[in-house]
Amino acid sequence: MTTPANFNGKRPVLDPADTAMLLIDHQSGLFQTVGDMPMPELRARAAALAKMATLCKLPVITTASVPQGPNGPLIPEIHENAPMPNTSRARARSTPGTTPTSSPRCVRPARRP
Repeated sequence: MTTPANFNGKRPVLDPADTAMLLIDHQSGLFQTVGDMPMPELRARAAALAKMATLCKLPVITTASVPQGPNGPLIPEIHENAPMPNTSRARARSTPGTTPTSSPRCVRPARRP
């Protein structure tokens, strides 16, 4: 595999100090509407993203639009692969004429020495 030219001949590196994994609306009800791949594969790919972020000690941010409604909660594989023990909830701020639809959950890994 060749290295992309936009990295000045070096391999790209993700630094947990300035990188986060954002998983938007990975909800059980919304997954039912995806027709591009089989449901088990979609769930496995979402779980792999969460696991990769955890292994790389990246902060994981998740959102869920109307989790008590038809969209349902986040799929359990997200929480299984990116445990969120110290979460803080924040409401999305809306701009004039819009309504916040997501409640982000954030986890920050411990700082490296």
